[in-house]
Amino acid sequence: MFCPKCGAQIPDASSCCPQCQTGNAGGAAPGGAAPGGYAAPTGAYPDNFFGHIKALFGPAALPPPSPAIEALRHSPPKNYVVFIVLAIFLGGLGIHNFYAGYNDRGLAELVVWLILTVISCGFLGIICWVYVIIDIINTKQDAAGRPFV
Repeated sequence: MFCPKCGAQIPDASSCCPQCQTGNAGGAAPGGAAPGGYAAPTGAYPDNFFGHIKALFGPAALPPPSPAIEALRHSPPKNYVVFIVLAIFLGGLGIHNFYAGYNDRGLAELVVWLILTVISCGFLGIICWVYVIIDIINTKQDAAGRPFV
């Protein structure tokens, strides 16, 4: 297991991250948290479309546990170089977020790009590329909370 805050490896028996002390002191997982009591901070993951749009301008929060996240957790870790290449070439479409498992974030970015591009005949779509640079800098782990390799 890896800490969602700093990315350090957390021993299975531990109730908090040894590096940054993030976690549950009692070891009990709060509503729907991943095993070990590690989850995204309460309220950090948006639950509606406009929340996803607003969240595009901050660091990626870990999505709530789901079958897709569990499948991602059991797959090989994602490569940071692939994430960056996808962001550079297809970033305005949010493809790099789909690769990292942030499907809702990727969909929100795709919709914003389409709206901005259609409204401005392509000129405002450039705003999405500014976001892509911010996203490359801020995203250091996949949606399962594992650091990129």
